[in-house]
Amino acid sequence: MNKPAQLTSITPLLEAVRCINRSKSTYYDMQNPKSARYDPDLPVPFKIGRSTFVVTEELEQYIQKKIATRRAPETKKDQFKVKNGMHAPDSLDTAENKLKARKIGFNSSEGNASSVSHADFRASN
Repeated sequence: MNKPAQLTSITPLLEAVRCINRSKSTYYDMQNPKSARYDPDLPVPFKIGRSTFVVTEELEQYIQKKIATRRAPETKKDQFKVKNGMHAPDSLDTAENKLKARKIGFNSSEGNASSVSHADFRASN
């Protein structure tokens, strides 16, 4: 007995570009090694007649790889900045820290320190 052949699932190119939120021309630009947008991981399209497709499994792997990249740990540059106090991560930007900034007279919306804090102003009146 012959086993039935396992068919590879394919996705039309227009549906694939919608999945990655790009236009068709951008997709082809991302295929071009000379382009600034070049992405070697992007699935290579193929034609059947006049229609263009990509292999669904390759498209899913591409999307999963992009998701994994997004969830990657901080870069060494970010770790250096946190270690040296150049910026604080969002988790440290709490209401308590904002209150401390106000008490020392730092106005974060203007980005500069005021010469007199609110407490000093009340004490002088």
